[in-house]
Amino acid sequence: MKKVSSYLFTATLIILAGVFTYCSKHTDKMSEETVGQTKTVDPKKVDLWCASISEEANLCIDESCIKYMEIWKDLFIQMNALPGNYYCRHIELATSGIGEWNDGISFGVCYSVKIDWATAFTCDSFIIYINNDLYPALDAPRNVYLEKTSIEKVVNMRAFSSGITKLTPDEKLKFNSLEDAMNFAIKQANVNTLSLSRIFIDRNSGHISLDAVESHDEINKCIFVTLDLINGQTKVVEGACYIF
Repeated sequence: MKKVSSYLFTATLIILAGVFTYCSKHTDKMSEETVGQTKTVDPKKVDLWCASISEEANLCIDESCIKYMEIWKDLFIQMNALPGNYYCRHIELATSGIGEWNDGISFGVCYSVKIDWATAFTCDSFIIYINNDLYPALDAPRNVYLEKTSIEKVVNMRAFSSGITKLTPDEKLKFNSLEDAMNFAIKQANVNTLSLSRIFIDRNSGHISLDAVESHDEINKCIFVTLDLINGQTKVVEGACYIF
């Protein structure tokens, strides 16, 4: 018997599974066989892309990681049309790394987005070295390390599981606190109580949102609620709590 998680948690698990492949494999062992000669950089001397850094951060800081972190930051800002210093004020870096897999080598980064009182954790990754001829429509070189122009094409096509989070440059939430948001969601869903499951960035709207659930385990019934913290739009789904 397993708790239903497809609605609330599957997307998160898929993201983390991929990122752990990239981010947990720190590039300490990535020698000239993969990323060429690397040079360890003193983190105190590196401009870590102006975003804040979590106390538990585990950032790869060799030359290759710094190069691709810069590319990720530029594309993240460009693709989301983030104004001014929005990135610097709302992003907190957590982990980054480079890892090998069947189709080549990918760069991954995990970070938090902080808007008002809400914080959402998310991860991005993109291939930086393609070692096969898949995606023939993709105009990107093979068997060499990719530059920004090629990586942008890869991300736009979502080729080789590449993707960058869609984020709208919001400054304020519709709700003054988590309590206010939960009370609103309770009324919208017409339930007695809700338990917070997660705060996340909705991949379609780019809005910071929350998932919550009311569980009735005795009758295997759950009410799943998603609330957009920017515009207040609410989605309510009723389903089984358990899969047998």
